[in-house]
Amino acid sequence: MDGVEVRAAGPAERTAIDALHEREWGGPYVVAHDTGHDVRTLPTLVALSLVGEHGIPLHDELVLELRTDAEG
Repeated sequence: MDGVEVRAAGPAERTAIDALHEREWGGPYVVAHDTGHDVRTLPTLVALSLVGEHGIPLHDELVLELRTDAEG
């Protein structure tokens, strides 16, 4: 797939990832198959679009910054 980068999340992204869990799930804890999980302890992948408005390529750090700002 063109224009998408998938990679392991880095320490600098932890705050944004934690905020996403809080916003979407109410916190870092989920239950699946009768087992509780702290998602902060699970491997995390980040998928970034590398193509911006009008098909203009963007640097991956810029995309992450824009997504973080747009999502609150």
